[in-house]
Amino acid sequence: MNCDVNGQFSSCNPAEGQGTWAGLAAALRRFGMAAGLALICGATPALATSYLCAFTPHTMNRTIPEAVFLDLDKAKMIATVYDSRIKYVYKKPLEVPFTEVGAGRYRLSWRVDHLPFRGNKSGSVIYTMNFRES
Repeated sequence: MNCDVNGQFSSCNPAEGQGTWAGLAAALRRFGMAAGLALICGATPALATSYLCAFTPHTMNRTIPEAVFLDLDKAKMIATVYDSRIKYVYKKPLEVPFTEVGAGRYRLSWRVDHLPFRGNKSGSVIYTMNFRES
């Protein structure tokens, strides 16, 4: 799957334990986000697909995360999104709707408020992810 978040391109790979929270657990361990896992319970539906997308941040305020974990539930058109910015602010994954914008092409957006920036400032960042299944 190819994707971009706010213009930063990445190749996304199926996460370990695809379609289950095991993929999220593996992603959390890999990127030091294990504390958030305790807030999650249950299993994802059979139509869910999990991806781990790695990015190289190039923004001055480092607003693009190093990695984003996605769990897509195509039956409900809901994505579970988790990254280090979401963990810092909300302490748990976000569930956001996504839309199909073409055959195998999807778009989702989420907002992270109270994100700290340089100089004791904070702000909000709206992320938009476009992805295409291979």
